[in-house]
Amino acid sequence: MNALMEYLPLIAFGVAYFMYDIYVATGVLMVALIVLVAGTWLVRRRVSNMHLVTLVLAVVFGGLTLAVHDPLFIKVKPSVLYVAFALALAASAFIGRKTLVQRALESQITVPALIWRRVTFMATGFFLLMAVLNLAVAFSFSETVWVNFKLFGVTALSLVFMIAVGFYLSPHIQESASDEA
Repeated sequence: MNALMEYLPLIAFGVAYFMYDIYVATGVLMVALIVLVAGTWLVRRRVSNMHLVTLVLAVVFGGLTLAVHDPLFIKVKPSVLYVAFALALAASAFIGRKTLVQRALESQITVPALIWRRVTFMATGFFLLMAVLNLAVAFSFSETVWVNFKLFGVTALSLVFMIAVGFYLSPHIQESASDEA
């Protein structure tokens, strides 16, 4: 259920785009993200940094798109977000004892610290690649192709990346002390 909630703003954006246009879809995306963040706060009394950064960028770039009536800003927003994620991931490999990936996943699986660092750099590379791909599609193809890439291509590539990381992690997974007891 939680994963579905994460995709609702993207789904709402896609539906609004295909029913109306990029400007209505941009407004719908902004509202959907505000509702997601507010709903998360009401239920959990906390909001992830990822959601906050996504919301701020959507409001800033979406607001610019609507204010100047130019879809360029909303098309560039995913690349800015991906670069921000990549920088945060890369920085976490050098700052603190645990990477962001380790902090996010260590409650579910246990692998050596070196493996967490490798996965962190794999994710950094993935987000940088996604930033470049987004810009390439945004500037080389039609708006409809970009929206389809955003809705389906990014989702498919993310799924493939997560599966690849799963295969990479699987031989390194260690049993936790609670599993051994």
